Amino acid sequence: MSDFKFNCPHCEQSLEAPEEMLGQTIECPSCNGSILLPKPKVDLPVKSHTLMQEKPSITQKNKRALIWFSGVMVGIVVLAVVVWNTPVTEHPPTPAPSRPSAKPTSLETKKWYQGGTLHTSTMGEWSQASYANRLATSSDFVCKMYQMEGKSVPPVDRIKSLAKTLEREISAAYTQEGANLQVSEVVAVLLVYMQQSVK
Repeated sequence: MSDFKFNCPHCEQSLEAPEEMLGQTIECPSCNGSILLPKPKVDLPVKSHTLMQEKPSITQKNKRALIWFSGVMVGIVVLAVVVWNTPVTEHPPTPAPSRPSAKPTSLETKKWYQGGTLHTSTMGEWSQASYANRLATSSDFVCKMYQMEGKSVPPVDRIKSLAKTLEREISAAYTQEGANLQVSEVVAVLLVYMQQSVK
């Protein structure tokens, strides 16, 4: 081990002491003054930067959650406004039936995707409407989703599958407490999730 070099605090005499004596009191050989040698330095392992960081406080966590939630809500409102104000494109033509019928039936007169009237309704009104009206309205929302993405509207059978899923999810989202929510707001949230299945 090397020697520890220091000056006497009383007489300024240059002195040396073996490192083993650190932490002890010695007598200066020149002035006989009492000198307390400093304690030896212990080499502690250096903590990594990530270990030295403090955990975020609850306030910081709340701020992050609030910012994230606010961003999501703004996105939902913007999407609801776009869905609400985007005109509905015409549905693609239904393929011709394999065999012609002599006279049109009521099903052929009104297609499943025609006549939706619940675009600006509340969830309470949605829950009271007929399944046909909910399905036709869901079909319009699905077409708007494709339109907003700049994609062409797919065949009717693909729209019907997505419209049924959307109708089922909107209906499942209904609660008495949320009866005054706008259907378009609920649709905006659901379309965000459904867009992943369309891609």
